[in-house]
Amino acid sequence: MQSRIGDVIRYEDIFTEYQYQKYFASAKQSGTPYRVIPIEQSAIKDFKELVKLQNWARDTNNQPIKWSKVREAKVSPEEPYVVSFQYDFSSEYLKLDVKKKRGRPVVLETFQIPAAYR
Repeated sequence: MQSRIGDVIRYEDIFTEYQYQKYFASAKQSGTPYRVIPIEQSAIKDFKELVKLQNWARDTNNQPIKWSKVREAKVSPEEPYVVSFQYDFSSEYLKLDVKKKRGRPVVLETFQIPAAYR
């Protein structure tokens, strides 16, 4: 898709992001075209403050997590605040409890995520 869009827009004068929508939608050569859903800039959120308030450094065994070595990560709906991950595909899953951190707990239901662009 990316190379096809690049081939088309190389010869076009495009001045706004809305003009890209036409080319993104027509990037598929056969079948139904892609559906492009435009979003407003206010819909893009900055999650840095939330990440600072949560545990992303140590697993439930209090071992440091080597994120560059993680091969698979998954979140199940039964445990939405627990990330299960593996360093290789043959080992068992280790768990990361995102809500478990020292200090005052974060109430995710009421936490206001700031906009990325102000």
